[in-house]
Amino acid sequence: PKVAFAEAVEQSNQSITVGAFAKILYDRDGIAMGRNTMFKWLRDQKLLDKYNYPYQQYMNAGYFQVAEVIRNGQPHMVPFITGKGQLYLAKKLMERAYVSQ
Repeated sequence: PKVAFAEAVEQSNQSITVGAFAKILYDRDGIAMGRNTMFKWLRDQKLLDKYNYPYQQYMNAGYFQVAEVIRNGQPHMVPFITGKGQLYLAKKLMERAYVSQ
């Protein structure tokens, strides 16, 4: 079942927010990391810069997309994690044993 799930996620055209990804990991894998902690981890891993924009090499690899959203009447650029990126990041987190006890 996990292989089928992984293949479906990787092939998905749906990108999700960092917060949604953190929630999915907690619900599915027990990785206890909220949105803000996830952003910090992504910055610490040098996947995102200090403004939470993905570095170009990870955009080119297909792990992230950036989209403009309107918040309080102002446009903001927001990172989204692709299906391929979700698998990459989940594997990286599992290797580092971020699973809650």
